[in-house]
Amino acid sequence: MKSKYVLMVVCVFSVMLISAFGVYAQDSRFSILTNLTVKDAKTGLIWTRSADIASKSMTWVSIDAFIKGLNKQKYGGYTDWRLPEVHELFSIIDTNYHKPSLTQGHPFIDVRHEYWSSSVCAYKNDNAWAVSANHGNVTVHDKNTSLHVWPVRSE
Repeated sequence: MKSKYVLMVVCVFSVMLISAFGVYAQDSRFSILTNLTVKDAKTGLIWTRSADIASKSMTWVSIDAFIKGLNKQKYGGYTDWRLPEVHELFSIIDTNYHKPSLTQGHPFIDVRHEYWSSSVCAYKNDNAWAVSANHGNVTVHDKNTSLHVWPVRSE
């Protein structure tokens, strides 16, 4: 009985230690670079660790000023943050999961329902593409709709 208890404590401690250093037992695809940024080994993209960095939703047309502000303050030490293209945003979705539709063990915090992409709808320019982190689907919305923003940068 005592050996089972010791083994359980060692396992729990190991998981805590692995998580603290940004290596996730279930998925090593993502690693924490800093407390503010996460690198995706599959795509090479660097995401803000907080998926709700703006702490609010916003219209597509108001995002440009927000992103410029991040770059001006050198968020995470970088000045090249941008709104992801729809395929980049969808690349972190894992439809095997729900609410959020992200790989289990992901290091992101503050994940919200739906995010804007920089991709404008080809057949209706006043619309842009968005990705749902809850359900893993891609949709189109009028640019005056308020959704969340999840900035990205290329390495």
